[in-house]
Amino acid sequence: MTLSPPFESAQGLAWSPDGSEVWFTAAEVSNRALYGVSLSGKLRLLERVTGSLIIQDTSRDGRVLLIDEARRVGLSALPPGKTKERDLSWLDWSRPVGLSRDGKTVLFFESGEGGGPGYSTYVRDTDGSPAVRLGEGNAVALSPDGKWAVALLHKLTDAHLVLYPTGTGQPRPLPLPGLRVVGATRFLPDGHRLLIGANEEGRGDRVYLVDVEGGKPRALTPENVRGPGPISTDGKRFLARGSDEKAYIYPIEGGEPAPIPGFEPGDVAVGWTADDRALFVQRGGGPGARIDRLDLATGRRKPWREILPSDAAGVVRISSVFVSPDGTFYAYAYSRVLSNLFLVEGLK
Repeated sequence: MTLSPPFESAQGLAWSPDGSEVWFTAAEVSNRALYGVSLSGKLRLLERVTGSLIIQDTSRDGRVLLIDEARRVGLSALPPGKTKERDLSWLDWSRPVGLSRDGKTVLFFESGEGGGPGYSTYVRDTDGSPAVRLGEGNAVALSPDGKWAVALLHKLTDAHLVLYPTGTGQPRPLPLPGLRVVGATRFLPDGHRLLIGANEEGRGDRVYLVDVEGGKPRALTPENVRGPGPISTDGKRFLARGSDEKAYIYPIEGGEPAPIPGFEPGDVAVGWTADDRALFVQRGGGPGARIDRLDLATGRRKPWREILPSDAAGVVRISSVFVSPDGTFYAYAYSRVLSNLFLVEGLK
């Protein structure tokens, strides 16, 4: 029996003190509030704070034990020519999805309260200049020259892609007839073609090659292949995960995929080196995420850098890492959680 409408996230539940309702904490966008719902499905808001709540328990005398989480995703980058990272977080949930080839522009999206129900796509110069909102949607790819951004709109209902100019100009739809976007989207080095994870109705996921000027998308992989991952700097190969959940290197112009020596379960490839002979690979997503340089010929690893913001208080995860081919600049997201346990009295 379903009692409530769907929420973006839900965590924690308990019976109300008198047993007439189920009390739970859930979010329409990102910050969870405390709700009560009767067994007949009547929903009401009980408590909302600036943070995000998780209900732990209730007592017969009407007290409620809650955790108040201040949960944020921030954006940090090491700009070209600098030795110190710069925090480029904008609102409350700033997640990067791409760096321009010169490292001067980062594309990100806001998926929290500030980004709104449909999320918002932004670009920001890594010199710290104010961010510029390009429009609605979940940003997914930045062209190598930083002039175009791709965003996914209405991903839960009518998912479709749009091209936003980062300067002057008008947004352009990117039609994909017969395809549903389900994976990553990445520009090839030429800036005119994209690799997109998608599927046809009733078929498994594949990686498709798409020209931004139009034309029929071309499947590059068999079904049940998820990706694409990073594309080589010469634009001839890309990473994806096969039906066996292992990572492979797939040729764009045809041929058999190749296994990646030394690539282990849990590894995340975050970029290719400038000579395409190695990958930058993230080991683990916790604080102090380590990035290795993985040689594609031998499978040997060499530690490259440990990533952690200078203010590490409450940081629980490092993700969405992007590293330049020469390893001189990068960007990443960090998730920060600060929690307080408290009692609320008098709720009915």
